[in-house]
Amino acid sequence: MRTLMTHATLIDGVQPASRPESWVLIGDGRIEATGPMAARPEAPDAAVLDLGGACVMPGLWDVHVHPDFLSLAEVPLPETDATYRTALARTIARSRERAAAIEPPGSTNLVVVG
Repeated sequence: MRTLMTHATLIDGVQPASRPESWVLIGDGRIEATGPMAARPEAPDAAVLDLGGACVMPGLWDVHVHPDFLSLAEVPLPETDATYRTALARTIARSRERAAAIEPPGSTNLVVVG
């Protein structure tokens, strides 16, 4: 099912200012398209959600990482702290999955400070 959010104040992270009176079309959990209300698309299969001017912005990423530990084996943790090691293993796996899914490839950067 798709959702058409209307009358949104769109903060897209690209334009320097918010865009009032916008629409956002979502399908399969992803933003398909956005635009001004004056050019609202026909989407008969979409549920319409009037946001009444509420702000909408895409998800944010925490881009603060420490790439000096690229595998769980390299992390100096006590063997007895299984909960932390399990959580860290999940985090490393998710990070690898997300990095592999970046489109287009190479659209990220790495800044080394110090």
